[in-house]
Amino acid sequence: MARQEAFSARLIEAMARTGMKQADVIHTASKYGGRLGKSQVSQYANGKTVPRRPVGEVLADVLGVPAA
Repeated sequence: MARQEAFSARLIEAMARTGMKQADVIHTASKYGGRLGKSQVSQYANGKTVPRRPVGEVLADVLGVPAA
């Protein structure tokens, strides 16, 4: 559970830093070849689940943060 909460906190922080909302992340991800759904991003932001590596890399690209 701690891993999910940590990812959620990092995601929310990165979104705040870039001024992006969940819908912005979803839209921008499509430009990077990623397909994200509203429910999917919501679950990441709410700490319910953690994305697999390829999705995490797309999120990192979108938000301009390291994937690690």
